[in-house]
Amino acid sequence: AVSLREAGRFTAAEDVIEQCLAREPQRPDLLYERALLRLHPGRYREAWPDYAARLRSAGPRLPRVDAPRGQGECIGGKRLLLQAENRALALGDVRSVAKLVLAVTLVVELLAAAVLTLRFAAAYEMPWREAAWQGLFHAVSAFNNAGFSTYPDSVMRFVADGWVLSPLMVAIVIGGLGFPVLHELLLRRRERARLSLHAQLTLWGSAALLLGGALALGAAEWSNARTLAPLEAAGKVWAALFASVSARTAGFNSLDIAALSTESLVLHYALMFVGGGSAGTAGGLK
Repeated sequence: AVSLREAGRFTAAEDVIEQCLAREPQRPDLLYERALLRLHPGRYREAWPDYAARLRSAGPRLPRVDAPRGQGECIGGKRLLLQAENRALALGDVRSVAKLVLAVTLVVELLAAAVLTLRFAAAYEMPWREAAWQGLFHAVSAFNNAGFSTYPDSVMRFVADGWVLSPLMVAIVIGGLGFPVLHELLLRRRERARLSLHAQLTLWGSAALLLGGALALGAAEWSNARTLAPLEAAGKVWAALFASVSARTAGFNSLDIAALSTESLVLHYALMFVGGGSAGTAGGLK
């Protein structure tokens, strides 16, 4: 029925729902779906009784409001609180936004900093204090898509080190997805709610751009003696993937930008132009 509705075949979709309701007449999600089918062509009087089933359905997540819900009674002399019924973060949902931003920021940055600290101390023989500082600085810079580094060559010295590049990439990608998308992913894990179109476009678009960018950069630079050619196969893969991730406004570079081919530079421009997700830490058109 949902597929038929999304295809615009409302009559056929309603027939399917009616057949299902004949077996389970009080099933909330079926009543809610029938309401959507009737609302679309403007059959409001027929749709409204079924639409109230959304309050009992596991489908859309309704915002919590510390006030009684209206039941169609007279509202003369009363105040109304209107709030959108969707899974996205609302502008007025200050508490939820603040909690999400704080929790995600702390968890991602601390985990990335921990991995980087261990790697710097174990593989590069840094003193623990310096390793912790370098790890925390680069983790914060990556999550915020700032691209600042304490090294003059950015992270070029780690070009083939997956233990350094991986936490940086994870932090960059999570920060660039946008907090509304992260909110929906957490909600889906708890409530098995369907992702919105915005979340699906952001996730699939990001995956396509990151993987497609890595393949294109790898192909363009594979034989370039000043970038990927001196590296082993695994190092080339890490470098190409990191370049694609970082190009979407993160600011780091593990390859010499001045040595990139014209094709790679054009690809960088395109990836930077698109950027990351809305309401995230990345730039671009989003």
